[in-house]
Amino acid sequence: MKFEEIVETVSCIRGEEECELKIDVKRDEGFVCVWLTNDDQKDEKVQAWLKEQYPIWRAQKLMPVVYYSGHEDLYENTLALLLHNRKLSAQKEVEVEKRVRKHSGMER
Repeated sequence: MKFEEIVETVSCIRGEEECELKIDVKRDEGFVCVWLTNDDQKDEKVQAWLKEQYPIWRAQKLMPVVYYSGHEDLYENTLALLLHNRKLSAQKEVEVEKRVRKHSGMER
């Protein structure tokens, strides 16, 4: 199977039926990205097909990157991550301000 430089859908066997996997080939960056659904992750035939593909992709100087679907709420997890990052950013701002005041002799 030859891969193009675009996102494509590749047929694969899942259980007793054919399934489609989303594959994004990024030759200029040296990656081939595979997107797996929860069903794909559990299926032995899909996993076996992937194992067969890894050496083929590596021979083409492509590093396989596999993305797995999660089981948690994306909105809630994204919100929590953004809030956490904002808190860290605010803490860093306070630390910088303290250092500036200390070095300028304006410490409270």
